[in-house]
Amino acid sequence: MLDKAKELYVKASYLGDPTASYLLGEMYKNGDGVEVDTEKAAFYFLDNINSILKAITADDKNTYPCNKYNDLTH
Repeated sequence: MLDKAKELYVKASYLGDPTASYLLGEMYKNGDGVEVDTEKAAFYFLDNINSILKAITADDKNTYPCNKYNDLTH
């Protein structure tokens, strides 16, 4: 089950979803379904921050990553 969660989080993170990046960081920090990897955890936590900053500074307020979730199934 954690493998599927990781797979979907990676896809959502790639699409710019900050929550997915945060959850991946938590997985790698705590070793939930993956080996503990502080470098990957830091990468995903930083990606989380960058995604949030991108979303709040975007001119087009309709670009928030949650609007792209339908792309995950394709």
